[in-house]
Amino acid sequence: MMTFSVYSYPKKAYEYFTAPYDGKTHSGTPPTARGSSSKGLGYTPEDAAWKLPIGARKVGEGPTPKGKIASMGDAPDATTGTSWVTIAGVAAVAWYLATRKKRTR
Repeated sequence: MMTFSVYSYPKKAYEYFTAPYDGKTHSGTPPTARGSSSKGLGYTPEDAAWKLPIGARKVGEGPTPKGKIASMGDAPDATTGTSWVTIAGVAAVAWYLATRKKRTR
């Protein structure tokens, strides 16, 4: 198992997650940190970090990072198993349908 740390801005602390370890001995560089940034100025911490793997479980929190520093990215919420992109998409469709229904009245 590998430990990942995701910084929580509201809590001002790291949340620790565990996920299956692939067996590699060297972690290398985060996938998005290779090459140049499309934004022109550089990377945000979330862009330059590893994405939290699917199936990661929250195991605690603390003031310092442990293991690999990661970002939530499109990883599922550890409590519900639902992707943030999926939640945002469902909310957008619900909002559209609600406003469309109001206009047709």
